[in-house]
Amino acid sequence: MDYDQARHRRSSSSIRSEYASALASPIYTPSPCSSSLELPLAPASQSLPERPAPFASLPTPASLAGLPAELIDHILSYLDPLDFAPLSATSQQLRFHALNDSYWQHFVQENVAIPLKNPGLNSSFRELYIRHHNRWFLTRHRIWYSDHPPYGKLLYARFDPHRSCIEAYQVVAEPGHQQQEILDWNGQQVLYQTFNPRVRLDLNQPSLTLYGDFPDSRRIPLGDEIPMSNSEDDANRIELNFMHTRRSVPEELEWASLWPPLKLPSPGQQRTRNESATGYRSIGYRPDFSSLSTATFRVRQWIEFTRFFPANIHVMGQGRGGGGRVGETINTFATLPEEVYTPTKEKPWQGIWCGDYAGHGVEYVVIMQPDDPQPLPVKAAKAFALWPETDLDMSGAEPDVEHSDEEDEVDDVYDDDTDAISELDIPAPEQITRRPIPPGSEATAAAVARTFRNRKTGQWHTLPTPNPSDTLPHKGRLEAIKLTGDPHVPRGEFTFLVNDMGSEGHVGYTSDPIFYDASSSSSAERVSESVSAMSTIPHGARIVRSCGQVANQAFHKPNWLPNQLIFVGMDRLAHFWPTWGFMSFYQRVGLEGFVKA
Repeated sequence: MDYDQARHRRSSSSIRSEYASALASPIYTPSPCSSSLELPLAPASQSLPERPAPFASLPTPASLAGLPAELIDHILSYLDPLDFAPLSATSQQLRFHALNDSYWQHFVQENVAIPLKNPGLNSSFRELYIRHHNRWFLTRHRIWYSDHPPYGKLLYARFDPHRSCIEAYQVVAEPGHQQQEILDWNGQQVLYQTFNPRVRLDLNQPSLTLYGDFPDSRRIPLGDEIPMSNSEDDANRIELNFMHTRRSVPEELEWASLWPPLKLPSPGQQRTRNESATGYRSIGYRPDFSSLSTATFRVRQWIEFTRFFPANIHVMGQGRGGGGRVGETINTFATLPEEVYTPTKEKPWQGIWCGDYAGHGVEYVVIMQPDDPQPLPVKAAKAFALWPETDLDMSGAEPDVEHSDEEDEVDDVYDDDTDAISELDIPAPEQITRRPIPPGSEATAAAVARTFRNRKTGQWHTLPTPNPSDTLPHKGRLEAIKLTGDPHVPRGEFTFLVNDMGSEGHVGYTSDPIFYDASSSSSAERVSESVSAMSTIPHGARIVRSCGQVANQAFHKPNWLPNQLIFVGMDRLAHFWPTWGFMSFYQRVGLEGFVKA
């Protein structure tokens, strides 16, 4: 066999099998030896195996821009506003979708309580959203309360579509005509004051006005203060500056002074440091985008004098002559998660309420029904354990009780009984209208199951008690915390607690008309209407054990006293203090009425 025949035989056998095995591999790479060989043409009767397509069964990937417009719009509906900036820089087609104003109308509407049909003074909803970017949280949370000691302030924020601005007004209450009366209720003298407040917004002067960033103006950095003019009088005006706040880091929760206090919930548990030696001017208090708090903000307020002063008059903050700024104050505001003050079927008592605090006027509280409540304060737990008695000697003498080393000693709440009653601004008996029990109500008051002694008069008060149940909504803890306060118990502190609204805390029921006739009218017609209204409520108004917090001025020597909470209705509560024989009322604040007020 010559050389040409041997070469042809190798080509037809070994080389062909080597090439076929190489094609069978997922990725074909010629071997060094075979790559140098020239493959002869195969005979017509023979054919080489076809090369397989390894990825032929997989679909060809499609780009986002290649999808139908309807699918692109559906996908983009899941994005946040900040995602649209890099998306619009990807391609012209995606930029066209990102500029669709329907997305931006949705983003604005999520933060506004009233429906918007047009962007108002703005050319588009996108321009409107960018105008108030980083400040839409003000209208989204609506309710804001301040740390101003001791009274605080309650604001309601909303968007004004006519001026395209964010504004906030103070919530005020007009108590109206109040009449103090004494009710002879089953032999016990109970003082109460009619309470029908008119809660509204003080529209005379906004506490907050933000017009936003205009497209053709310089954008204000996040850490800078935003001026808000509060007066048109150039000679003597009140100046306001809006200030963003920085979220506190977890390490600061252990030692720093924070707002809101830990007993009050906050969206995302966001809190901010509430003390500064520099008036919050140092760079450490200025947030960046990653540390921006959307649950707190500050307002710096001062009086600005711009009129010329004589040379011999010195104005604080300025030299001789010229104007100056005086009376500077800084208030930190915080908000509440909407789910803690929104009533539901399972938690109907949640909400923002206003209460009658006698000489202190009307104060606002938030009533919450927590699913996982924290342990009771030490003195509150002791008051519930001793309920309905108390170890506080209201005559001024220290009670003879033993205390452990870890427990705070029991403090006198008031110096004497006279001072305690004077703090409630209770008039003399001859100045009070005495109201007899209406006919027909003695039968309901005669059903006796439990008795509670009036420590002030020494008389006994009886209540009817049907079988209590632990079914909703009368179940679990009830917490009332002040959003505005007074010189004795300031804002941010508990005002009363109900440890259990179920069987453990159930006292009884009452159908006395005073709980349904608290509008000061004593006519026979109103009494008849009240008795008729009570007949529609099973067993009457439910009464449960509660404890209220009291203190001397400046929150000195706080302590807890046993009392009773009466569930008059879904929008009205009564609070009875047996220690003083005094009863006050709470009324729910209708936030819906503030939207278009």
